[in-house]
Amino acid sequence: MRIWVRLKAWVEDEGEAVQMYLRLSEASAMYQIGKSGLWRPPDLQLALNWREKHKPTLAWAQRYDPAFERAMVFLDYSQKEFETEQKIKELQQKKALRRARVTALFMGTATVISIGFLVYAISQQVEANKQSARAQEQAKIAKKNSIEADKQKKEALASKEIADKARDKAVAAEKSALEEKQHAEEERKKADEARSLAEEKRKEADRQKKRAEQKEKEARDSEKKAKDSEKKALASEKKAKDNEKKAIDANKAAFNLRMLSIAQSMAIKSTQYSDPRIQANNAQKAYQFNKKYGGDGFQPDIYHGLYYAIKRYESKDYNQLVGHTEAVRMIAPSYSNKGQIVYSTGSDGLIYRWNLANAKTPPVLLGKTGTNVINRALVVSKDGRLLACGGDFNKVLLFNIDRNGNATKKRISLAKGEKVWHLGFTPNNQGLVIHTSDQKLFYYDIKKKKKREIAQLESKVNGLAVYHRPNAASHYIAITMDNGKLVLLDSNNNYKRQDFFTNTLNGKPVKMHAVSFSSTGKFLAAGDVNGIIRIWDFSTPQKKLKIQLEGHTAIISNIEFNQNDTQMATASFDKDVRLWNLREDKLTNSPIVLDDHKTWVWSIAFSNDGNYLLAGCRDNLVRLWPTNPDLMGDILTKKGIQNLSPKEWKRYVAKDIDYEQTFKAPLKKANTKPNPNTNRK
Repeated sequence: MRIWVRLKAWVEDEGEAVQMYLRLSEASAMYQIGKSGLWRPPDLQLALNWREKHKPTLAWAQRYDPAFERAMVFLDYSQKEFETEQKIKELQQKKALRRARVTALFMGTATVISIGFLVYAISQQVEANKQSARAQEQAKIAKKNSIEADKQKKEALASKEIADKARDKAVAAEKSALEEKQHAEEERKKADEARSLAEEKRKEADRQKKRAEQKEKEARDSEKKAKDSEKKALASEKKAKDNEKKAIDANKAAFNLRMLSIAQSMAIKSTQYSDPRIQANNAQKAYQFNKKYGGDGFQPDIYHGLYYAIKRYESKDYNQLVGHTEAVRMIAPSYSNKGQIVYSTGSDGLIYRWNLANAKTPPVLLGKTGTNVINRALVVSKDGRLLACGGDFNKVLLFNIDRNGNATKKRISLAKGEKVWHLGFTPNNQGLVIHTSDQKLFYYDIKKKKKREIAQLESKVNGLAVYHRPNAASHYIAITMDNGKLVLLDSNNNYKRQDFFTNTLNGKPVKMHAVSFSSTGKFLAAGDVNGIIRIWDFSTPQKKLKIQLEGHTAIISNIEFNQNDTQMATASFDKDVRLWNLREDKLTNSPIVLDDHKTWVWSIAFSNDGNYLLAGCRDNLVRLWPTNPDLMGDILTKKGIQNLSPKEWKRYVAKDIDYEQTFKAPLKKANTKPNPNTNRK
């Protein structure tokens, strides 16, 4: 056979084909039982090449493994899933490019408008100066007329005085005429003449007085016109200043938009640089520009820039908490203390306590429910003193935790064959709501140690949440089910059921899954099997639907709110975790997508201070993401990274933007060996 070259080649080729088929068959079997995932390159590409080259048939495959159809379906599904992921990534890149173009167009339009405002303001200022000059000229004329009027008034008064004296002389002459009859006629004539002259003088004085009054009136009118002109000039000047201010504000707004566009562009590009120093400088400066010029504090591109820059300077397992040996199904934070305590459990049956003040410290094993036992529910009471755990066994484990973290355990027994799927403490820490596998709902009184059934559900329950009603000693229980219903049970009305919402599509029910009340009770959020999230406003009596959020493409596995209801986190079987900004004017903004993991996320939770988000994953890890951009900026600053040089500034920022240092702290030598495995893909 060694000398039969063609036969030898055929045998080797056949052997390789058989090995590839057996590997594919084994992988499909593991995937079918949930112990493995779909194939991805390079394994996927090798398998596709093998199928293209050898074109295997059922008859050939059954000689080695009878599961030929399962293997081919597994290969087709792997190829389809990979192609779908590629299309989604291409679509996201196109959307990012389109947003950048729209921002640039808007910035250019704003700049043109601001220039127009500036030109208009200058023209108004010139017109105001002309009006002011006219007003000053009118004031001079009015002053001159006033002086002339005063002069005429003085002349009139003098004429009147002369007339009065003449009249006195006439009276004296008339008396003399009576005494001297001889001179009476002459004196009478003289008196008549003097009287006529006096009358003429008096009339002239009256005319002069009227002229003076007319001049005085004209002077007052001129003065009034001058004041009116001055007012118009001042109004024009004020209008010009207002327009100038508007132009300056518009110019400033256009500049701010440009700086925000530069910040977003720098953040996006930062993830593409191979040099960690350049990446960190671009990410940090993008964050600083975004904050300085009024950008959204939770802008996704800014967040990703900071996050992946931090990862470059940390170890490969930077945000990974290791302890569990199977999938982490539940994470339960304790909000009652400042110690940042978080509990977790999962398919390995172990219950761990983590201290986020030193997250890399190994967790403390709080309890173990058994070997090969899956824990499905884990909750902590509001005061942090009680911890309840349930799963694939007919009891609830109730831990009493003292101030030192020590726990004592007791059991709440259930009927034989019952399993615990969901748990929830009442807000007053007096009761525990238990949902079992036979779709029954129980209320357990912790003080009285008594359990009673409060509801029997008609469909499989997928989510449960408990919230204290404002200004009342009762609570709500929200439940989501396979039949598409979201129901509310009110303890104030003996847990009377209200069918709050029914999810349908084309007349058919759509399964509802995760459900959660916000920390303040303002919002109720629920997610369905298609990845759609709905938020209702529970702060009003109408409890209207506030918004519907889309983005996830698979089952919503968990929904959580931070303590002040400013952020909401959602997890899905599409492997994404999304952070949504709940501020009133930001609800429609794009969420922050956390996608640097390769597996499903079962559960999520915020830390006590809201600075971190934890996720329990199918790959046995608890992952930890920072949620506060200010904290992330401080982390980069403490790394002692060298600033950009002025030449690098012009290259990576802009030539017309003044140079400034990115990191203000005393500089140390930058880390020249960042982790090469933490680049963003």
